[in-house]
Amino acid sequence: MHFSKGDKVRLLYTAQTGIVLYQHDDEVVMVHVDGKNEAVFVQHLEKITPSAPSKKLSADTFIPQKIEPITDGLPDQGIKVYFQAVYTKDNMIEYFLILLHNDSGQKLKVDYQFFLGVEKIFQIKKTLSGREHILLNTLQFTELNDYPELEFHFELAEYNDYQAFKFEKILKPKAKMLRKAAVEINVLQSKAYIYPLFNKLPKNKGNTQQMPSATKSGVQKIVIEKEQSFEKKSKTSIHAEQRIVDLHIERLLDSHQHLPKNKILQTQLKHFEEQLSLAIQQKEASVIVIHGLGKGKLKQEIIKCLRFYPEVQTFENEYDARFGFGATKIMLEYE
Repeated sequence: MHFSKGDKVRLLYTAQTGIVLYQHDDEVVMVHVDGKNEAVFVQHLEKITPSAPSKKLSADTFIPQKIEPITDGLPDQGIKVYFQAVYTKDNMIEYFLILLHNDSGQKLKVDYQFFLGVEKIFQIKKTLSGREHILLNTLQFTELNDYPELEFHFELAEYNDYQAFKFEKILKPKAKMLRKAAVEINVLQSKAYIYPLFNKLPKNKGNTQQMPSATKSGVQKIVIEKEQSFEKKSKTSIHAEQRIVDLHIERLLDSHQHLPKNKILQTQLKHFEEQLSLAIQQKEASVIVIHGLGKGKLKQEIIKCLRFYPEVQTFENEYDARFGFGATKIMLEYE
Protein backbone atom coordinates (compact mmCIF):
# COMPACT_ATOMS: atom_id res chain seq x y z
CA MET A 1 0.00 0.00 0.00
CA HIS A 2 1.25 3.49 -0.83
CA PHE A 3 0.99 6.37 1.65
CA SER A 4 1.28 10.07 0.87
CA LYS A 5 2.26 13.03 3.02
CA GLY A 6 -0.76 14.13 5.07
CA ASP A 7 -2.58 10.76 5.03
CA LYS A 8 -4.36 10.07 8.32
CA VAL A 9 -3.54 6.56 9.57
CA ARG A 10 -4.30 4.22 12.46
CA LEU A 11 -1.60 2.08 14.12
CA LEU A 12 -3.16 -1.38 14.27
CA TYR A 13 -1.37 -2.59 17.42
CA THR A 14 -1.92 0.51 19.55
CA ALA A 15 -5.07 2.02 18.00
CA GLN A 16 -3.28 5.40 17.93
CA THR A 17 -3.91 7.76 15.03
CA GLY A 18 -1.28 9.83 13.28
CA ILE A 19 -0.32 11.71 10.14
CA VAL A 20 2.08 10.43 7.45
CA LEU A 21 5.24 12.55 7.02
CA TYR A 22 6.66 10.51 4.14
CA GLN A 23 7.05 6.90 2.95
CA HIS A 24 10.70 5.89 3.30
CA ASP A 25 10.46 2.74 1.14
CA ASP A 26 8.10 -0.15 0.36
CA GLU A 27 8.25 -1.36 3.96
CA VAL A 28 8.56 1.67 6.26
CA VAL A 29 6.52 4.87 6.69
CA MET A 30 7.46 7.84 8.92
CA VAL A 31 4.38 8.87 10.98
CA HIS A 32 3.76 11.83 13.33
CA VAL A 33 2.08 10.32 16.43
CA ASP A 34 1.34 12.08 19.74
CA GLY A 35 3.96 14.76 19.08
CA LYS A 36 6.68 12.30 18.01
CA ASN A 37 7.95 11.02 14.66
CA GLU A 38 8.01 7.21 14.47
CA ALA A 39 9.04 4.72 11.77
CA VAL A 40 6.21 2.19 11.31
CA PHE A 41 5.98 -0.90 9.08
CA VAL A 42 3.41 -0.61 6.28
CA GLN A 43 1.61 -3.76 7.41
CA HIS A 44 1.02 -2.19 10.83
CA LEU A 45 -0.86 0.80 9.38
CA GLU A 46 -4.42 1.36 8.24
CA LYS A 47 -5.31 4.39 6.14
CA ILE A 48 -8.28 6.33 7.52
CA THR A 49 -10.62 7.57 4.80
CA PRO A 50 -13.19 10.23 5.78
CA SER A 51 -16.73 8.97 5.20
CA ALA A 52 -18.07 12.22 3.75
CA PRO A 53 -15.47 14.95 3.60
CA SER A 54 -16.85 18.38 2.93
CA LYS A 55 -13.58 19.52 1.38
CA LYS A 56 -10.16 18.15 0.55
CA LEU A 57 -7.79 18.37 3.51
CA SER A 58 -4.13 19.13 2.95
CA ALA A 59 -1.15 17.90 4.91
CA ASP A 60 -0.78 21.41 6.33
CA THR A 61 -4.04 20.88 8.21
CA PHE A 62 -2.38 18.30 10.43
CA ILE A 63 1.37 19.02 10.69
CA PRO A 64 3.58 22.11 10.82
CA GLN A 65 4.96 23.52 7.59
CA LYS A 66 8.49 22.61 8.65
CA ILE A 67 9.82 20.39 11.41
CA GLU A 68 12.81 22.22 12.88
CA PRO A 69 15.97 20.38 13.97
CA ILE A 70 16.52 20.02 17.72
CA THR A 71 19.98 21.45 18.45
CA ASP A 72 21.95 22.95 21.33
CA GLY A 73 22.00 26.35 19.64
CA LEU A 74 25.69 26.20 18.71
CA PRO A 75 27.02 25.99 15.12
CA ASP A 76 26.98 22.66 13.31
CA GLN A 77 30.65 21.56 13.16
CA GLY A 78 29.93 18.25 11.47
CA ILE A 79 31.31 14.77 12.21
CA LYS A 80 35.00 13.92 12.50
CA VAL A 81 37.18 10.86 13.03
CA TYR A 82 40.39 11.20 15.05
CA PHE A 83 43.41 8.89 14.89
CA GLN A 84 45.31 9.39 18.14
CA ALA A 85 48.79 7.84 17.94
CA VAL A 86 50.20 5.77 20.81
CA TYR A 87 54.00 5.55 20.79
CA THR A 88 56.58 2.97 21.84
CA LYS A 89 59.51 3.80 24.14
CA ASP A 90 61.54 4.44 20.98
CA ASN A 91 59.06 7.14 19.93
CA MET A 92 57.66 5.02 17.09
CA ILE A 93 53.91 4.79 16.45
CA GLU A 94 52.67 1.43 17.77
CA TYR A 95 48.93 1.85 17.18
CA PHE A 96 46.13 4.39 16.85
CA LEU A 97 43.06 5.03 18.97
CA ILE A 98 40.16 5.63 16.57
CA LEU A 99 37.62 8.11 17.95
CA LEU A 100 34.37 9.45 16.51
CA HIS A 101 33.30 13.01 17.34
CA ASN A 102 29.71 14.16 16.72
CA ASP A 103 30.09 17.94 16.79
CA SER A 104 26.86 18.69 14.92
CA GLY A 105 24.76 19.65 17.93
CA GLN A 106 22.16 17.00 17.05
CA LYS A 107 21.64 13.56 18.52
CA LEU A 108 22.65 10.86 16.03
CA LYS A 109 22.36 7.08 15.79
CA VAL A 110 25.47 5.45 14.39
CA ASP A 111 26.19 1.94 13.14
CA TYR A 112 29.97 1.52 12.83
CA GLN A 113 31.79 -1.42 11.24
CA PHE A 114 35.55 -1.93 10.98
CA PHE A 115 37.10 -4.15 8.28
CA LEU A 116 40.58 -5.39 7.45
CA GLY A 117 40.39 -6.37 3.80
CA VAL A 118 37.06 -8.16 3.42
CA GLU A 119 36.94 -9.43 7.02
CA LYS A 120 34.71 -7.62 9.48
CA ILE A 121 36.68 -7.18 12.72
CA PHE A 122 34.45 -5.01 14.87
CA GLN A 123 30.96 -3.46 14.97
CA ILE A 124 29.20 -1.11 17.37
CA LYS A 125 25.79 0.61 17.37
CA LYS A 126 25.31 3.65 19.56
CA THR A 127 23.37 6.91 19.94
CA LEU A 128 25.57 9.99 20.33
CA SER A 129 24.50 13.29 21.85
CA GLY A 130 25.14 16.53 19.97
CA ARG A 131 28.73 17.11 21.16
CA GLU A 132 29.81 13.62 22.20
CA HIS A 133 32.96 11.76 21.20
CA ILE A 134 33.60 8.04 21.75
CA LEU A 135 36.44 5.56 21.34
CA LEU A 136 35.60 3.10 18.56
CA ASN A 137 38.55 0.70 18.39
CA THR A 138 42.30 0.53 17.87
CA LEU A 139 44.30 0.19 14.65
CA GLN A 140 47.82 -1.23 14.72
CA PHE A 141 50.31 0.82 12.69
CA THR A 142 51.23 -2.27 10.63
CA GLU A 143 47.52 -2.80 9.80
CA LEU A 144 47.57 0.29 7.58
CA ASN A 145 48.94 -2.12 4.95
CA ASP A 146 45.98 -4.50 5.37
CA TYR A 147 43.39 -2.24 3.66
CA PRO A 148 41.55 -1.04 6.77
CA GLU A 149 38.06 0.29 6.16
CA LEU A 150 35.75 2.23 8.48
CA GLU A 151 32.08 2.08 7.54
CA PHE A 152 29.68 4.59 9.13
CA HIS A 153 25.88 4.57 8.86
CA PHE A 154 24.20 7.58 10.48
CA GLU A 155 20.55 8.36 11.25
CA LEU A 156 18.98 11.38 12.92
CA ALA A 157 17.57 10.50 16.33
CA GLU A 158 14.78 13.05 15.66
CA TYR A 159 13.51 13.66 12.12
CA ASN A 160 13.49 17.22 10.75
CA ASP A 161 12.80 18.75 7.34
CA TYR A 162 16.25 20.31 6.91
CA GLN A 163 18.80 17.50 7.28
CA ALA A 164 19.01 14.15 5.51
CA PHE A 165 17.42 11.52 7.75
CA LYS A 166 19.98 8.82 6.84
CA PHE A 167 23.49 9.17 5.43
CA GLU A 168 26.68 7.14 5.40
CA LYS A 169 30.39 7.36 4.68
CA ILE A 170 33.22 4.88 4.10
CA LEU A 171 36.74 5.81 5.19
CA LYS A 172 39.94 4.08 4.10
CA PRO A 173 42.86 5.39 6.20
CA LYS A 174 46.29 5.21 4.58
CA ALA A 175 49.83 5.75 5.78
CA LYS A 176 50.07 8.97 3.78
CA MET A 177 47.91 10.70 6.43
CA LEU A 178 51.15 10.84 8.45
CA ARG A 179 52.64 13.27 5.93
CA LYS A 180 50.73 16.03 7.72
CA ALA A 181 51.46 16.81 11.33
CA ALA A 182 48.98 15.79 14.02
CA VAL A 183 47.03 18.75 15.43
CA GLU A 184 45.88 19.57 18.94
CA ILE A 185 42.29 18.39 19.59
CA ASN A 186 40.58 20.24 22.44
CA VAL A 187 38.13 17.49 23.35
CA LEU A 188 40.98 14.96 23.57
CA GLN A 189 43.49 17.32 25.18
CA SER A 190 46.03 15.68 22.91
CA LYS A 191 47.22 15.68 19.32
CA ALA A 192 45.63 13.49 16.64
CA TYR A 193 45.23 13.10 12.87
CA ILE A 194 41.83 14.30 11.62
CA TYR A 195 39.52 12.84 8.96
CA PRO A 196 36.40 15.05 8.55
CA LEU A 197 33.49 12.80 7.55
CA PHE A 198 31.06 15.71 7.14
CA ASN A 199 31.83 19.41 7.63
CA LYS A 200 28.11 19.84 8.34
CA LEU A 201 25.24 17.38 8.46
CA PRO A 202 23.98 16.63 4.92
CA LYS A 203 20.95 18.66 3.92
CA ASN A 204 17.55 17.26 2.99
CA LYS A 205 17.70 18.33 -0.64
CA GLY A 206 14.12 17.41 -1.48
CA ASN A 207 13.07 15.40 -4.53
CA THR A 208 12.15 18.03 -7.08
CA GLN A 209 14.42 17.07 -9.96
CA GLN A 210 13.85 14.17 -12.30
CA MET A 211 16.32 11.34 -12.75
CA PRO A 212 18.37 11.92 -15.92
CA SER A 213 17.78 9.55 -18.80
CA ALA A 214 20.27 6.77 -19.44
CA THR A 215 21.51 5.04 -22.53
CA LYS A 216 20.65 1.43 -23.33
CA SER A 217 23.99 0.31 -21.88
CA GLY A 218 22.94 1.75 -18.55
CA VAL A 219 25.74 4.33 -18.53
CA GLN A 220 25.50 8.09 -18.66
CA LYS A 221 28.28 10.64 -18.34
CA ILE A 222 27.74 14.19 -17.10
CA VAL A 223 30.67 16.50 -17.82
CA ILE A 224 31.33 18.61 -14.74
CA GLU A 225 34.35 20.56 -15.93
CA LYS A 226 37.34 20.25 -18.22
CA GLU A 227 40.14 17.81 -17.54
CA GLN A 228 42.13 18.77 -14.49
CA SER A 229 45.40 17.49 -13.04
CA PHE A 230 47.29 17.38 -9.79
CA GLU A 231 50.38 19.48 -9.17
CA LYS A 232 52.85 19.70 -12.03
CA LYS A 233 55.12 17.16 -10.35
CA SER A 234 52.40 14.50 -10.49
CA LYS A 235 52.20 12.25 -13.54
CA THR A 236 48.56 11.31 -12.84
CA SER A 237 45.90 13.15 -14.83
CA ILE A 238 42.39 13.06 -13.33
CA HIS A 239 39.43 13.27 -15.68
CA ALA A 240 36.68 15.20 -13.89
CA GLU A 241 33.80 13.45 -15.61
CA GLN A 242 31.12 11.80 -13.57
CA ARG A 243 30.18 8.37 -14.82
CA ILE A 244 26.63 7.36 -13.87
CA VAL A 245 26.01 3.62 -14.00
CA ASP A 246 22.35 2.60 -13.92
CA LEU A 247 22.00 -1.01 -12.78
CA HIS A 248 18.23 -1.35 -13.20
CA ILE A 249 18.00 -4.63 -15.09
CA GLU A 250 15.60 -3.23 -17.71
CA ARG A 251 18.41 -0.85 -18.71
CA LEU A 252 20.81 -3.74 -19.24
CA LEU A 253 18.70 -6.42 -20.92
CA ASP A 254 15.87 -6.31 -23.44
CA SER A 255 14.20 -9.29 -21.78
CA HIS A 256 14.74 -10.38 -18.19
CA GLN A 257 11.40 -11.73 -16.93
CA HIS A 258 12.56 -15.32 -17.45
CA LEU A 259 15.76 -14.90 -15.43
CA PRO A 260 16.11 -16.06 -11.79
CA LYS A 261 17.08 -13.43 -9.20
CA ASN A 262 20.64 -14.70 -8.80
CA LYS A 263 21.25 -14.42 -12.56
CA ILE A 264 19.91 -10.86 -12.58
CA LEU A 265 22.23 -9.98 -9.68
CA GLN A 266 25.23 -11.51 -11.49
CA THR A 267 24.42 -9.49 -14.63
CA GLN A 268 24.17 -6.25 -12.63
CA LEU A 269 27.43 -6.85 -10.74
CA LYS A 270 29.32 -7.80 -13.91
CA HIS A 271 28.19 -4.61 -15.60
CA PHE A 272 29.10 -2.54 -12.54
CA GLU A 273 32.64 -3.97 -12.31
CA GLU A 274 33.18 -3.43 -16.05
CA GLN A 275 32.21 0.23 -15.74
CA LEU A 276 34.23 0.77 -12.55
CA SER A 277 37.30 -0.74 -14.21
CA LEU A 278 36.83 1.60 -17.21
CA ALA A 279 36.52 4.59 -14.87
CA ILE A 280 39.76 3.63 -13.11
CA GLN A 281 41.52 2.99 -16.42
CA GLN A 282 40.52 6.47 -17.63
CA LYS A 283 41.51 8.07 -14.29
CA GLU A 284 38.01 9.38 -13.56
CA ALA A 285 37.50 11.20 -10.27
CA SER A 286 34.20 9.62 -9.25
CA VAL A 287 31.42 7.23 -10.23
CA ILE A 288 27.75 7.22 -9.30
CA VAL A 289 26.06 3.82 -9.32
CA ILE A 290 22.26 3.64 -9.31
CA HIS A 291 21.23 0.48 -7.47
CA GLY A 292 17.73 1.46 -6.29
CA LEU A 293 16.29 0.79 -2.87
CA GLY A 294 14.55 -2.59 -2.75
CA LYS A 295 15.87 -4.89 -0.01
CA GLY A 296 19.45 -3.64 -0.37
CA LYS A 297 21.01 -6.87 -1.69
CA LEU A 298 22.54 -5.26 -4.79
CA LYS A 299 23.94 -2.37 -2.74
CA GLN A 300 25.53 -4.79 -0.24
CA GLU A 301 27.21 -6.74 -3.03
CA ILE A 302 28.51 -3.53 -4.60
CA ILE A 303 30.11 -2.51 -1.30
CA LYS A 304 31.79 -5.93 -1.07
CA CYS A 305 33.20 -5.46 -4.57
CA LEU A 306 34.64 -2.04 -3.75
CA ARG A 307 36.89 -3.51 -1.08
CA PHE A 308 38.98 -5.15 -3.81
CA TYR A 309 39.79 -1.86 -5.58
CA PRO A 310 42.64 0.09 -3.93
CA GLU A 311 41.73 3.14 -6.08
CA VAL A 312 38.45 3.52 -4.17
CA GLN A 313 39.13 6.20 -1.58
CA THR A 314 35.63 6.51 -0.11
CA PHE A 315 31.97 6.10 -1.01
CA GLU A 316 28.75 7.51 0.38
CA ASN A 317 24.99 7.07 0.15
CA GLU A 318 23.72 10.56 0.90
CA TYR A 319 20.34 11.75 -0.33
CA ASP A 320 20.50 12.97 -3.93
CA ALA A 321 17.65 14.95 -5.52
CA ARG A 322 18.04 12.93 -8.73
CA PHE A 323 18.16 9.43 -7.25
CA GLY A 324 16.98 9.72 -3.63
CA PHE A 325 18.81 7.15 -1.49
CA GLY A 326 18.97 4.73 -4.43
CA ALA A 327 22.48 5.64 -5.55
CA THR A 328 26.02 5.52 -4.14
CA LYS A 329 28.80 7.97 -5.03
CA ILE A 330 32.28 6.42 -5.28
CA MET A 331 35.34 8.67 -5.01
CA LEU A 332 38.53 7.44 -6.70
CA GLU A 333 42.14 8.30 -5.92
CA TYR A 334 45.33 7.49 -7.77
CA GLU A 335 48.97 7.32 -6.70
